[in-house]
This record gives sequence, structure tokens and C-alpha cells, in this order.
Amino acid sequence: MSQYTYLFFDDVRLSVRSNMERKLGTPQLLPEGELKDPSRLAMCAGFPGVFFDEETDTYRMLECSWTPESKIIVQLAESKDGIHWGMVDTRELFPDLKNRLTPYQVLPWYDGELGKVLMDPTAPPAERYKLLMANYLKEKMDTEKRILDTVWVSPDLLHWKLKEESTGWHPVGAEPGMGAFYNSVRDSIVISVRPDWGERRITVMETRDWVHFSEPELAVQPDSLDTPLAETYGMPVFAYDNYFIGFLWLYYSPDTHFKFVQGHVNAQLVYSINGWHFQRTLRQPFVPNGTPGQPTAGCVYPSSLVTAPDGNLFIHASASTKEHGYFTLPGQGSVVTYSLRKDGFIYLESNGLGRVRTRSMVWHGGEAAMNIQCPDGEARCSITTYDGQEMAGYAFEDCVPFAGDSHAWVPEWHNGKKLEDLTGQNICLEISLSNGRLYAIRGNCTPLMYSEGERFNSFGKIPDRKGF
Repeated sequence: MSQYTYLFFDDVRLSVRSNMERKLGTPQLLPEGELKDPSRLAMCAGFPGVFFDEETDTYRMLECSWTPESKIIVQLAESKDGIHWGMVDTRELFPDLKNRLTPYQVLPWYDGELGKVLMDPTAPPAERYKLLMANYLKEKMDTEKRILDTVWVSPDLLHWKLKEESTGWHPVGAEPGMGAFYNSVRDSIVISVRPDWGERRITVMETRDWVHFSEPELAVQPDSLDTPLAETYGMPVFAYDNYFIGFLWLYYSPDTHFKFVQGHVNAQLVYSINGWHFQRTLRQPFVPNGTPGQPTAGCVYPSSLVTAPDGNLFIHASASTKEHGYFTLPGQGSVVTYSLRKDGFIYLESNGLGRVRTRSMVWHGGEAAMNIQCPDGEARCSITTYDGQEMAGYAFEDCVPFAGDSHAWVPEWHNGKKLEDLTGQNICLEISLSNGRLYAIRGNCTPLMYSEGERFNSFGKIPDRKGF
């Protein structure tokens, strides 16, 4: 395995953790990053998809706005910095667009909802971007097939055409709240979606050709640790280094019988190492609701994760001041922008002098880089043998102490020793930290469980697996 990233979702890859508390990251809402619909359409369930276009050095966003008659308008916005957004007038670009209701449309209006926009790295250039749409079949809403799920394709997020052979990709038709992403472990596109209309559980499906799709398999549903009456509303998922990170939308309905009007929506954090089986982290809102009057007071649906120019992250979400169910009120809702530190999903924070030691790993060369924050504290690194014995020259007292804030602190030792010198060995990294936070450890290594380490020590065998 090449570059591996430790993110501290759990302790599976740690052997020692003392005086270090696991905490959930806090995305920062950027007031200047709010986008409202100039036509006063509702944007509270716009589910924005944001991508950076290198040719134009521009961020592009697709979102859907709602008319009072429940017509869905997919519209285009752009930004130079991923924060300050403006709608794009597409009338000259698409003078013959059918069913145009606003100057900013890129698709004809539909009776339905935008599901997900994704970049498909396996597709030919003409179909690089995919847009999943749920079309409501009003004349069949009392039958099993209430919704027809379709796929649109585009080379540039501007010019779209319907991919006819993908029509009806969901076996019974499901609403949005979708995630769709390329899964390098399975070499497929995985779609996280509800199993049926109105059934608020999360299943996963996959396709390798956008013609044949697997049957939905259960991934996440409410359990006994959730608030009573809470439902899993949707789960956009994103590949992030050797993880897949999801924003699990939770709907906190106040009513047992009519789960539509009222109730908050916010997002918790989930993760997976194979993009199919998902783990839930701390049962706290990762993207919480704001206070009354703020854009996110009622509902917030994070649906996009992109890299910012400084290496940190942007999260874009549709949001509303009102609670669930008021999707078509004129002017209700907006698209909001959050900033998150690189690797800032979850972290370990020291309480006094904290220490953490990884499980053993085979080191394949190069140095380690640590995302660490301790401007008023100190960090040091030591290297031990696979069974925790300190290695000569790599002790804490040999390490050059670090105080500061860095996405990629590279430990150094006074005697000139380097981690590179231990290439091919089974080792552990140990970090001591005061008054600081540790977000991630990166390096060219293969992490090992105990028995895997024993096999490597005896036979030199390294596990060759993907996804666990």
C-alpha cells in the first residue's frame, strides 16, 4: 500500500491512547458564502453539487430551486474562490432550452427532485459528469412505481443530455438524499439511496456501466442510539484519501403519524474503508442547525465536499430557516458554505500530556507527515519496534520539538536519523502532545493488525487487500 492516512474515527489502528480525547470537527459557517435565488424560488432542498474547473479556474455549482407549484429548476452558479457565488445567466448559451422559467437554468424544469451530481472518472469525456434526477409520476403516485429515476450526462457541467439507457435505474424509484461516488476498492460507481419512496433508510447500489445496477443493500438505518422518531434521511458520500466519508442526514420528526411538516434536519458523520460498509462516529451533529433566524436554523443538508485553494475543505449545503416540509415557499432557503480544516472531520485533543501510538506498520520509505495544531504547546515523535520497544536514536528526547500549526509536520531527530532509514521494517509511530490537536498521520506504509504483524515478522508477508 502506498500513501496511507490515519484519521482518528476509531481506535482500530491505535495500540495506545492516553490523555487524548476524540472530538468531532466543527465546520465553520461562512456568512459571505450564502447564495439566495435571485428569482425568489425556494432553495431549501437544492442539494448543491460543486466542482472545480481547472480550465476556467472556477468553481461551478449545480443546485435545484423549487417553484410554488413544485416545479424543479436545475440552475448554475459560479465562484472564483468557492465562497462568493453568483448565478450564471444561461440564456445566450442555451437559447432554445425548453420549459425555461429562470435565466439560470441548464435543464428543462421537471416535476421531481435533483438527486446527486458527481464526477465519474471512469467515463468517457462526453459523460464525465452525471446528474441523477428523481422524476415524480403524479399519475402513478398511488402505485408501486411512483418515481422514475434518470441520469443526465455532461462533459462540462453546462451541456446536458439524458442517458436513455440508464432510465429507471432504481428498481422501484427512490427520492433524493442520494450519494454517488467512484469506489476505487470495488472499481464501481456506488450510489447511496433510499430503498423505496418515502422509506428513510440508506441502502447502497453499484454500477460499472450505467446500464446494469445491483439491487439495494441496507447500509445504515436508525438504531437505539438515535433520538426517538429520528430517521436517516440521506447520505452523500465522498472519497477522501483511503476513506469514504459520508454526511448522514438525520430527520428529527416530532410526529409519529405525519412525518413531513416540521422537524429539524442536520448531519452526522459516517465513514467507510471500502465504500460499502459504513460506520457511524460520535452521535453528535457534525453539521448542526443554527440558532433561530440563522440560514441553517431549520434544516441543513450538506451535499458537497471540495478542496479549497489553501488545502482546507469547503462543504456546501442547502439550508432553511424553517423546519422540514416548507420546500416551495417563495424565497425560502439558501445554499450555504462552510470551511473545514484539512482532515478536520475528527481529531484527538490532548488533556495534559497526551500520547498516542499506532499499531505496527511496515514502512515503505519516505518520511511521515502529521496534521497537527499546537501553537502554544509541543509535539514530539518517537519510533518503536512493533511491540512498543523504543528504538535507539528515535526516542522522544531525540526528537526536535514542534510548536505551531501545520498540515504536514515532518518529525526530525537531533542525531540526523530519519524515518526513511527504517524502510522495510515493522515499526510503530508514537506522538506526545501538549495543549494541541492531532488530526491525521500520513505516510507510505501498510498498517497491520496483531496477527498480520506476526506473519510479517515470521515470513515477511504483507496483506494485499483493499478495503479492510
